[in-house]
Amino acid sequence: MTTRTDNPKRLSRSLSGKLVLRHIAAWIFLDITLILITVVGAFHYAEQLIAEDYLRIRTAPVDSPLYESIRYRRPILLGDREISYGNPTRSFHISESLRIMLPTETAAGRRSFRADLNRSGHDLLRSLAYTVSMPVVEGDANPGTGRDEEANGGPKEIGDADEAARAGVAGKTADDGMIYMNISLRLGTFFFRALIILYILSGIELISVIRYGIKTGRDLKKAIEPLSELRRAASQFTQATGASAGPFAQKSLRDLARALDAINVSHLDQRIPHHIITEELKPLAAAINQLLNRVDEAYNAQIRFVSDASHELRTPIAVIQGYANLLSRWGSEDKETLHESIEAIKSEADAMKLMVNQLLFLARGDSKNMKLRWERLDLSAIASEVVKEETIIDQTHQFEARLASGVFIEGDAGLIKQLLRILTDNSVKYSDEDGRITVSLESLPLEGKARLTVQDEGVGIPPEILPLIFDRFVRADESRTRNTGGAGLGLSIGKWIVERHGGYMEVTSRSGLGTRISVLLPLVQG
Repeated sequence: MTTRTDNPKRLSRSLSGKLVLRHIAAWIFLDITLILITVVGAFHYAEQLIAEDYLRIRTAPVDSPLYESIRYRRPILLGDREISYGNPTRSFHISESLRIMLPTETAAGRRSFRADLNRSGHDLLRSLAYTVSMPVVEGDANPGTGRDEEANGGPKEIGDADEAARAGVAGKTADDGMIYMNISLRLGTFFFRALIILYILSGIELISVIRYGIKTGRDLKKAIEPLSELRRAASQFTQATGASAGPFAQKSLRDLARALDAINVSHLDQRIPHHIITEELKPLAAAINQLLNRVDEAYNAQIRFVSDASHELRTPIAVIQGYANLLSRWGSEDKETLHESIEAIKSEADAMKLMVNQLLFLARGDSKNMKLRWERLDLSAIASEVVKEETIIDQTHQFEARLASGVFIEGDAGLIKQLLRILTDNSVKYSDEDGRITVSLESLPLEGKARLTVQDEGVGIPPEILPLIFDRFVRADESRTRNTGGAGLGLSIGKWIVERHGGYMEVTSRSGLGTRISVLLPLVQG
């Protein structure tokens, strides 16, 4: 008789696959958002350049070389733009409702895309050009200006088709009888570079997904391995007892096996009921239920972390999208809107960068891949340096240092500085302007500890939030933190740093009075 002892392995693969799929979905969402922003930005840029060229042509001085080319409708090259005259084939008009998004000068023009169909792959993409075609009014020296050369002693209608023919220009007319000026901009090179960047980003994402899948599978396999051992032990026990254990014991073991088989990724909350087994097997069932509790908690924690990270990244992405749309509609006409949008996009991009760096820090810490550079440190000197830097950076708060001298610890200097900056930054965020922030350091030789304390007179932490402040993505005041920045990861990083240095943290806070956070680290003799 064979037993299904591979059920824990299937459970591990199923859990790992579900988490990896969530990870992939988050990357795909980010890729689609970046592609949309790139496409919208490229066409907005193209429309602005073409509108500027059209206005430049309309206002060209009579004595300029550009004017001569316009007069006889010769092809013109302006950087990466090409201006020609003729019939815009396979072109289309933008609907009236969408023209508000286009520059006023060229909103009524016809638009078309052109590519060299004889090419393929990347070469075809490079040949992509975007063209805006504007009608030429016969008799105008400059299209659309109404100027002629009569005032300069020249012919009255230099745009006339006969004179253009005498100059050797083949002026072709469109189906509507108009001659069109076609202003083309090659977008293929821009999109090709964007595609290369997307390839690089996809490679990074693939590596990230593979590493995440390997790590998740290894961790889940390690967590569920005891369940497999228990199943094998139960199977061996059944075979050893056989018929001598009696029909009731065998039935109880079969019920236990069926209960274990019913537990899968969709039913991790199920437990083995005590009433289906005998008294002898109840300790075994209790141990299995405790194991399932730990697996369920770990799985739910992973799900919450992925969900919270996706939610936190979705907000800055939505802000960037909103301001990108605002730029495409009004940015070229309203300088204040342009400046506000650029600043907002830069701010949200910086917030995303900080959050990703913090997540990577925690991921390396969780996987125990971070190397610490241990050395003997003068904690007094490090605290003094950080307080001095904060005083220079932030002149809206009052910083006070009460530091004992000659306090030494063993640790990583960079991480200890990062810890102290996290605590002072939190005090700044949750304190009003002119609020006092006190950094103190004392030696406790009887306890063998160094106590580093950061205290503020800010808003404090609500009692219901206090037990959760070291959890990831937890904030004491959502509205204030949204205005000042931060994703609720600072104290999680700080706790990890303290624990890796063999210490612990103490927190005292009252709403409206302030917060005091103390870090106690092992003291070494000076």
